[in-house]
Amino acid sequence: GWFGATYLSRLVFGSDHYAHYFKLVAAAFMFSPPAELGFCYIRALNRSYTYLFASIGRLALSITLTVLFVVFWRLGVTGVLWSGVLSAAAVTVATTIFCLSHIRFRVRFGIRLLGSFIRYSAPLGVSSLGVFIINYGDRFFLQRYVSLADIGIYALAYKAGMLITYL
Repeated sequence: GWFGATYLSRLVFGSDHYAHYFKLVAAAFMFSPPAELGFCYIRALNRSYTYLFASIGRLALSITLTVLFVVFWRLGVTGVLWSGVLSAAAVTVATTIFCLSHIRFRVRFGIRLLGSFIRYSAPLGVSSLGVFIINYGDRFFLQRYVSLADIGIYALAYKAGMLITYL
């Protein structure tokens, strides 16, 4: 995503002007796997209050940073994306510290173990990519028929509609 930002900007928006947005999205996405790993570990430990606290903390941090960057510092879209990067990074650090404080390390690495891990996790990776395309692919087609402002309103309404998943 980072290295293909210019190409993606041309593909989606027809201009190189938005490449820095794709770089920020890629930076935020980089923190997603370790943060989700931490959340999965918390669920595996059956620590529901810890999971709830971390989830609400992530949401509160994201909202706070978005309001700070957009309303007070007037960064617009860049502020929204930076709030995503910073909140994802903070959650990654917090869940990593939690996980590392609860596990003992035992070094055991082998190419067969890596292969087993990849075979086990590949279906989840493919399905996650499919869900991403289903949730965000429509913007690729919409940008050919409506303005970016209309897509922004649509994306905001879509996010509001997806709030039910948090409840």
